[in-house]
Amino acid sequence: MSGLKAVVFDVGNILIRWEPDQMLRPYFGSDIDYATFLDSTRLMWMNLEFDAGRPFADGIGELVERFPEYEAPLRAFDTRWSECVLHAIDDNVATLLALKKAGHTVHAITNFAREKFDIARARFPFLNAFDHALVSADIGLIKPDYRIYHRFVHDVGLRPEELIFVDDSAVNIAAAKAVGYQVFHMPHADAAECEGFRVRLRQDGFAI
Repeated sequence: MSGLKAVVFDVGNILIRWEPDQMLRPYFGSDIDYATFLDSTRLMWMNLEFDAGRPFADGIGELVERFPEYEAPLRAFDTRWSECVLHAIDDNVATLLALKKAGHTVHAITNFAREKFDIARARFPFLNAFDHALVSADIGLIKPDYRIYHRFVHDVGLRPEELIFVDDSAVNIAAAKAVGYQVFHMPHADAAECEGFRVRLRQDGFAI
């Protein structure tokens, strides 16, 4: 092999399709109204706090207090969160499971609220297949903070250059590469990119 000992997956938009617009947009009469909601509440910035460990009830409660006119969509982001996850990305799930079946080590580094990650694991059992999954909320660090990549190699006892990491975010990929990981950027997780990743893994010596 090329010195690689494990494959590390991102989760959102690599293994499961996370698109909160699909659930939130119907609360609004127009795209302009929806954009105003996002700009005013900065909900997606609050979501980063959830990924870093802040409880949903606490953050959503703060936003509802500040923006009572948006209470329904704000609370829905918590209570209807599972509807933001549209489906599994089957091609990449097949790669994950093929790697496991072949005896390779597979891990995850994911920005995720713990309570929501547990919901996702119940719905998508393949998320239980990882040898180690580092969930950002558990350690209070989110990608692309370099410290999360250093923490991961410490946890699994491998060197960065022994890992190949796949993520949809360019900044997350750049941070992992700077730490020393091998990387594969997959911004769309469409059929071509998923197949390209499998080709890359085969070239690196993974039997899938």
